[in-house]
Amino acid sequence: MPIFATGGSSKIALDCTAPDAPSPLRQIDWDCFGADHYAQAFAPSLGEYIGRAVRSLSVGRYDYNADRPMAADRLGQQNGS
Repeated sequence: MPIFATGGSSKIALDCTAPDAPSPLRQIDWDCFGADHYAQAFAPSLGEYIGRAVRSLSVGRYDYNADRPMAADRLGQQNGS
């Protein structure tokens, strides 16, 4: 079941094949369909993924400030563009 779009050929999906177990999150790379790595699991469940994201936010690894330019904008400013 697709849950996140990444804007490219990769999609994030829940693997719901095991009804009595947590559904791992997989990054589906349609350009590699059929290869062993086309659907790599990167989190054992959506809850685990959200928990890791919340912990990352709570320790300051990521932050959000509406008044600060996005990273790509900051890089352009640093390069003089």
